[in-house]
Amino acid sequence: MAKKEKSTVTHTSVPVNVDRPLSSKQVESYALVSEGKAHKVYSYMIAIMAISILSVIVSMYVIFSRQVSAQIASDVRTWYVISAFALRIALLTFSSLYMLRIWFKKPIMKFQDTAFLFGMFFLILAFGKLYGLLMNLVFFQVDEATSLTLSKIRIIFVYFTMLPMIYLSIGMILLYFSKKYPSLENEARKNNIRISIIFLISIIVLISVAMAPSLAFTGILVAVITLLSLIIITWLFFFAYRKEKLPEIHPLVVGLGFLAYLASSIIRSVLQNIMGITVEFAVLAEIIDILVLILIFTGLLMKAKY
Repeated sequence: MAKKEKSTVTHTSVPVNVDRPLSSKQVESYALVSEGKAHKVYSYMIAIMAISILSVIVSMYVIFSRQVSAQIASDVRTWYVISAFALRIALLTFSSLYMLRIWFKKPIMKFQDTAFLFGMFFLILAFGKLYGLLMNLVFFQVDEATSLTLSKIRIIFVYFTMLPMIYLSIGMILLYFSKKYPSLENEARKNNIRISIIFLISIIVLISVAMAPSLAFTGILVAVITLLSLIIITWLFFFAYRKEKLPEIHPLVVGLGFLAYLASSIIRSVLQNIMGITVEFAVLAEIIDILVLILIFTGLLMKAKY
């Protein structure tokens, strides 16, 4: 009789010998190795992205260093603006690292996880504020063409800041329609729809930015993107609370935070028309946004009692 050959079956990177099955400890150790590899890959991806964006922004500070120095020299109160921005950037960075830390602790990490999406939201917003500080420092020190280019880049930061929350919102909207259209309950189908919608929106935004003819138009574009995004995001969390979704956070408190964010955006526009782009306006706007950030982050620390 021919000698039976040993065969090996591989499933999710865990080798299983048919003649000698793995013990539960061995299976657990292989799972930990796979999990550790995933953590490293995701860590490197986020780190590379963060370093790349930071390098670009720092390079822009170097390019406009003369204008930055001129603005600081012309008005010593500029340091108040820098301090307000620095405080908010520090809080956003802390919030991002905290949420990403929660995500990395999960045994199975998914890009649609609330912790990851909020971690990226805070991280991109922190970079956006760092870039926003540069715009505040050089706005009156450069010509209109340069200001228009800087404003277009700002729109891109605004859009990509909202993108993680837009992704989450689309998922919740599909959940809302899934009872009427059962095919939307399929996770793969939902992901394809989300990606398609985001791709279409991104194309529209990028074309609009590229064709923006003036600073006034970019201002309108920023307002439209910000207000529409915040309205949808606010609805998302109120809807999630009513349907008892996202139990790992408190959707009602987070929704109130984004409602306050929406209100602060409107108030900021009114104050800008009254006060103009001044040091006082910039500092006041950042203080309001810091309070809003604290409210949103508080909702993320709480858990809904469903």
